Amino acid sequence: MNARKGHILIGSAGILLLAGIAVLTIKLVFPSNGSDLKYSEENFILKDSLASRQYLECDSMDEMDKSAFDQFLAYPEAPVEYELSYVALPRNLTYYVNDKGTLTEAFTLKKGTMVRAYPLEKGRGCQLFPTFEKEWCYGKPFLVEGEEQDEGYYYVRIKDLEKEIFLYFKESGKTAQLKKETGYSARKYARLLVRAVDRIFYERGVYCSRNIKELN
Repeated sequence: MNARKGHILIGSAGILLLAGIAVLTIKLVFPSNGSDLKYSEENFILKDSLASRQYLECDSMDEMDKSAFDQFLAYPEAPVEYELSYVALPRNLTYYVNDKGTLTEAFTLKKGTMVRAYPLEKGRGCQLFPTFEKEWCYGKPFLVEGEEQDEGYYYVRIKDLEKEIFLYFKESGKTAQLKKETGYSARKYARLLVRAVDRIFYERGVYCSRNIKELN
């Protein structure tokens, strides 16, 4: 995996408590006057920071100091009146490690595993970091109910995370409520949610992920 240059637009993110599960609301602001302005490498403005320099200088995500990302991912803390919320994974979810340049299977969270959906935590669960490869994201796995936190960093396929979120809403019958609350279909919402950090890094001048056009 080779480091590449990466690249802002306008957007906002917030927390929505939906039918017992908290989800990250993504309200992307697009021009309404027919402008061609979109998320793209051409429109990206790189800003110097330790985080952006790591994407330029490191050969793999494992080399990076992940604490450098914290200042860009300051989501609101969970309100004290909300308890931890867990949901069952609708399908198996496999995580990988980088073994001398090759991604190899580390472990799999089985279908039905109860994982924490709320509160959100940067770099964990469905809020992971973009990598140098289009199909992969990187971060800590979901917290499993009743188990100690796994503080390791792993790779996971973006499409696998996207499928988990889509199936959760579809199989739980919450697609209509999601559409009402966010304006997005479950499929589109899942696509945007798993790329939330990609969008933030793009807007803050940290990195233009290989998946940035998926936000258009």
